[in-house]
Formats: sequence, structure tokens, C-alpha cells
Amino acid sequence: MAQKRPREESQAACFEDYGDFWDDQPPYVHPAKQARTYTWVRKGYGTEVDRQLCAKTAEIQRLKEQIREREESQKRRAREKEMEELKGRIRSEEDKLRRRKAALEQAQLNEQLEAKKKQERKRKIRNTFAQAFNVKADAERPPKQQSTPVANAADVSRMLEARSDYECLQVQAGESAASIKKKYKELAVLFHPDKCKLQGAKAAFQRLHLAYNNLNRIAR
Repeated sequence: MAQKRPREESQAACFEDYGDFWDDQPPYVHPAKQARTYTWVRKGYGTEVDRQLCAKTAEIQRLKEQIREREESQKRRAREKEMEELKGRIRSEEDKLRRRKAALEQAQLNEQLEAKKKQERKRKIRNTFAQAFNVKADAERPPKQQSTPVANAADVSRMLEARSDYECLQVQAGESAASIKKKYKELAVLFHPDKCKLQGAKAAFQRLHLAYNNLNRIAR
């Protein structure tokens, strides 16, 4: 059975095995003692080693602050760069949306113009068909008969009160038979009993016919 080595010897052997490791490590200083040493050195107390340790500690703190500031500045620059990239993407998306909106508005305007043109063409076609239909209807419609003039009451009384055949036919003495006949036809249309229904119109027509016969006999 193997004999156990004494505790002191085993600890010494352990430290001998790890001697190089412990030699490379800096001496441990408690934070409270470090702060107390820094205070002493600041007040002018302490040894040279303490002053050097305090200077190194202050330098380390400054380096840490510088590193922290650099990291913060790098993070800030990274955030600013990311923000600029995001703004650029937003601007590009806004430009795309603007172009798409302009294209849609142009398409809507073109559609409206095309619809107006179609309506104008349809209106012209309807007008053309309507004009053609009206022309055809006018051509097929029978011509309207012109309303024949009719003598009034004053003409009837004048015819009945005429003192001579010339006054009755409203011609001058010595006119030709053709002119007398023409004037008789005009007045006969006015005083014909089928057209003129006034009182005395029939008597006026008979008086006109008698005057024409007399003047026609004289003109011959």
C-alpha cells in the first residue's frame, strides 16, 4: 500500500508543477486596496511601486475610455450609415411609387381621351344615320298641298258693290282677253263657293263670272 505524502509536501509539489504559471501572472491586488493605494498616491503618500501602479491604472482607465469612445463612435457611424442606407431605400421606393402613380394617371387620362373619342365617333354616326333617315323620310313623305288663299269679307263686299265689270275684275279698259282671263282665274280661286264660306261669297262669285263673260265678249 502506497504511503501518502505529507500535506505540506503535496502542496509544495503542486506549486512546483505550476510554478511557471504563477510566475507569469501579475500580483493580485484587492480593489479596495487598489483604490486606497490610488488615494494615497494622489495625496503624495506611498512607495514608487504604488505610484507606478497608480499611473498604470490611470493609463488603463484612459485607454478603456478611449476604446469605449471609439466603439461608440464606430457604432454611431454604423448607425448613421445604416440610417443613410435606409433613407436611400426609402427615397428609391418613393421615386418608384411616384413613377407608378404618374404612369397610372397617364393611363387613366389616355382611357378618358379614348372614351371621349369613342363617344364623339358614336355621336357622329348617330347624327349621320339620323340625317339619312330624315332625308329618306322627307323623300317618302307626300308633298304638302299649299293652302289656297280665300277672299275675306272686305273682298266680298267690294265685289258686290262694284259699279262696272272692269272694277269687278280689277282691269283697265282695252286690255287683252288673255290678261282678263288670267285675272279672272286668280279672283275665281278666291271667291269660289267651295273655298270661301262667307256670307255673300256665292253672289260675289256669280257677279265675277258675269263680268268676265261680258269683258271676254268685248275683248273678242
